[in-house]
Amino acid sequence: MKIQELNTYIIKVPLKKSFKISNYTFKEASAVIVEAITDTGIYGYGESVSRISPETVKSIIDNIFKPLLIDQDPLRIDYHWNNMFNTMRNRGHDRGFFIEAISGVDIALWDLFGKNLNLPIYKLLGGQSRTDIRVYASSIFWDSPIEMAKEAKIIVDEGFNFIKVKVGQGVNKDYECLREIRSAIDSSISISIDANCAYDTIQALKLVKLIEDLDICWFEEPLKPDNIEGYKFLSSHINSQYLAAGESEFTIYGIKRLLENGLNIIQPDIVRAGGITNFLKIAHLSEAFHAYIAPHTGMSSVICMAAALQVSAAVSNFLIYEHMVTENPLTNLPELDFPKPMNGYIKISTEKPGLGINFERGIFKDYIVDQ
Repeated sequence: MKIQELNTYIIKVPLKKSFKISNYTFKEASAVIVEAITDTGIYGYGESVSRISPETVKSIIDNIFKPLLIDQDPLRIDYHWNNMFNTMRNRGHDRGFFIEAISGVDIALWDLFGKNLNLPIYKLLGGQSRTDIRVYASSIFWDSPIEMAKEAKIIVDEGFNFIKVKVGQGVNKDYECLREIRSAIDSSISISIDANCAYDTIQALKLVKLIEDLDICWFEEPLKPDNIEGYKFLSSHINSQYLAAGESEFTIYGIKRLLENGLNIIQPDIVRAGGITNFLKIAHLSEAFHAYIAPHTGMSSVICMAAALQVSAAVSNFLIYEHMVTENPLTNLPELDFPKPMNGYIKISTEKPGLGINFERGIFKDYIVDQ
């Protein structure tokens, strides 16, 4: 079996309501879809995250990776991952767009692998560690304290028992919003907060001290990803919350620095951090540091959600899965029969091969950008 075609498709769709995270405003959802087709007719699909400039990711796959993969055995997945990575590693491309592009190709090869053996990916990864995947609702975005509390109440009333709240509006305003949210929902509901790297070390520490009485589960990405000294400082001063990060890292080398400096929860994004192959390496490395894995999904397509669900079912140090409740047409595709959360869990019951979804390129036909 050989790879006969490696195709890429840019998809974009405007959002009905834009929202702001840190210094970036989301006005559309976008992704690069990767399609690997073999000479036997078996195919696989993957996704590369593309918040900005999906054209860049597409170009990397088309011009650098495609010549490496055409006519090759698709089941040599780890070999292909390292071959793609090492092609540009000595030129400084060991993160960012380059690793995001690897992610889409890697997921497509794993999907293809599962279809070739007629097995879901989680069975290829050693089988199920769990059948019920705990989820949290993501996310409550910046607004007034009253409006954020109303949103939290709506989400909880829908059956979620864990919610994530975006912070970064300023220490005092964040505290006011979190206090309002906590008072609006039952004390049994878990809350985590996500700053998307908005704070410096001192600001983050001030917020940590203010929220100690609010029973916050974890503080996610309080600092810039390269502020390793800041993370080390924070980890030694946090008493009641876990410290979480990882969505802005791309390989085990960056994750290793976070783990060495006190991170308790690692959040790789499977369509950003090198796909399933590298996700597994991150999970195993994190386990050696007694840290948990909580896959980041964010504003991606259903392929990301499905791939993250497959690894969530398999890895032993899994903590919780990010279920996006934010409006996103790239995930709300009823024809895929993607499992919905019930009472804070998603049940893995499918035996469908590969990613476990009936994905076909035509599903996104209305969103493909002319190329």
